[in-house]
Amino acid sequence: KSAVDGLEKPKVYIEKGSSTGTGELGTYGKGSAFNLFCEIAGGDNVASHFDTTYPKVDWEWVIDQDPDIIIKEEPRTFLEVTSKAEAMRAEVLNRPGAENMSAIKNDRVYILNRKMDYGLENVVGLTYWAKIFHPDTSLDPEAVYRDYIEKYQGLQYSEDKMVVHPPLEES
Repeated sequence: KSAVDGLEKPKVYIEKGSSTGTGELGTYGKGSAFNLFCEIAGGDNVASHFDTTYPKVDWEWVIDQDPDIIIKEEPRTFLEVTSKAEAMRAEVLNRPGAENMSAIKNDRVYILNRKMDYGLENVVGLTYWAKIFHPDTSLDPEAVYRDYIEKYQGLQYSEDKMVVHPPLEES
């Protein structure tokens, strides 16, 4: 959290991975873990004002919010299946009206592996969220993940795991 304190908070729309199209889309409101993740990582969740934890919105509402960043959590853990993440991302990018949104114009639509956001691995997930929101910070989520896997789990780090798609560029 200290790495992003005082930085401008981008507007973030977080979409449930099972949501598709322009109709009823699941997101995360007040009281949800992802709302807290967004806040800790230095973002401003556009759905944080909803009193319900998991509100439903439609694509027009998302367009009206004009988020700087869209995060979509994949509905299953598919660490090695980047093609599914590419298809999920393309589905969002090709929705009607998407081309006018800041997140789309600035290529800031990300698919996140949900495994990184639960349990002990949430430290890794939070680091990725913060780096997505604030790419110029010195945070190195991949190094945090490698350290977690090798030092704390006693496992070999695999270079081909998909944590976020598209992969983050190093700053």
